[in-house]
Amino acid sequence: MEDNFNSKNDARMAESNQNGADVNGQSQIYGAVYRPDSMSGEYRFTSYSSNPGTVSRPAPAEAQKPAKTQGRRGGVALVVAITAAVLAVITMLFLSCAGLMILSKRFVFRTDGVETQPQSQSADPEETKEANFQVSDRTSSPVSTTAVSIGEQMSIAGVVAAVKDSVVEITTETVTGGSGIYSQYVLSGAGSGVIISDTGMVITNHHVIDGATKITVRLTDGTEFDAKVIGSDLDADIAVVSIKPGDKKLTSAVIGNSDTLVVGEEIVVIGNPLGELGGTVTNGIISATEREIMIEESGSMTLLQTNAAVNPGNSGGGMFNLYGELVGIVNAKSSGDNIEGIGFAIPSNTAKDVAGQLIEYGYVKGRPTIGISYVDVNNSLYARYYFNSSSVGVYIVDDTGKHGFKYGDRIISFNGEEVSSSSDLASMLKKCSVGDTVEIVVMRSGSSVTVSVTLTEKVPE
Repeated sequence: MEDNFNSKNDARMAESNQNGADVNGQSQIYGAVYRPDSMSGEYRFTSYSSNPGTVSRPAPAEAQKPAKTQGRRGGVALVVAITAAVLAVITMLFLSCAGLMILSKRFVFRTDGVETQPQSQSADPEETKEANFQVSDRTSSPVSTTAVSIGEQMSIAGVVAAVKDSVVEITTETVTGGSGIYSQYVLSGAGSGVIISDTGMVITNHHVIDGATKITVRLTDGTEFDAKVIGSDLDADIAVVSIKPGDKKLTSAVIGNSDTLVVGEEIVVIGNPLGELGGTVTNGIISATEREIMIEESGSMTLLQTNAAVNPGNSGGGMFNLYGELVGIVNAKSSGDNIEGIGFAIPSNTAKDVAGQLIEYGYVKGRPTIGISYVDVNNSLYARYYFNSSSVGVYIVDDTGKHGFKYGDRIISFNGEEVSSSSDLASMLKKCSVGDTVEIVVMRSGSSVTVSVTLTEKVPE
């Protein structure tokens, strides 16, 4: 095998020119290795090319035999040979050290395509923000900035290691049915949440905990806590629940600035898809930063769009940038035939503002309300049975504000805009302020009736 290798190599070297060019005419960089010669068995410096797999001898073995000499001439030749070998070793070591010095000056660490110079020491602990419902003070775009107060841009694995313990599983139980004990039953639900305070505040979606009679929060280590609702907001689809960790140390997320996100930026999503796969990690990019989406009951919402995999149970989970900052709360996905890779999240700036008010006041101040209870009817049989009407639409079931509405009134328009669903009405209300006077037209017993309403602040009971 060795003879075959060397014979092929000798043929290759025979085709090379005197300047060390290979068979393709490209220059080679030679070094030397101290190894036994395949012919004589004697150790000698053998040249090799820049490709470690191509080892060649300078010339056939016969050409390496020295001319026969006697006496002092033979001794002098031996001394010269030894001296040349020593000089070759020294030269090789010098060139190697010089090469390493050059490489060390040119080498930079690459993390997901962003170049950063190696750090000689760790960041000052005083410059690292402690996440106790803390908000990142980084205001520049994460695409062009690497050094931030909470660290540097990380790999996906680094982000997951840093933030995974801040994401929790949420399970709910809801008692529903009739008033009799035998006609009631319990519905189970599941979602996700993110710890935003080491005192036990957890942010999630309104629709995850809405109507729940029992809420349980499960940490990544399996520890479970009963949770209570601090506040919940339908319009923003944000809720805050609290747990009592006791001596348990919680890992809370640092809230980033969602306004700095750009289309194409990489993100990581962590949640509890299907209600059974807690801690699942998916990744993707920001597909859009200000997507107007109609959400059932909540109306129009401005959301982040992503191609990261989002499934039922991910609601309330976290979307993180590559700095480990929470930049979104996952709340929806597009579903249907041939639809993949379209998920949505509430921007962290919106979620932070709403969560702060829910914690401080228990509700979001300044939200206008009409002062009525209403329901969507999408089936004409249902409309006939409950409201003695064959038309689908939004029906009033209670006039809590005492404006003159009646049970069974169907809302036709709001300030001149047609209303066909409760999400339409919710979107129109978002354009108004507390104290505004609006005109609502309803259909009552086959005739249209206009009612003027002064909007009041929505304060939950």
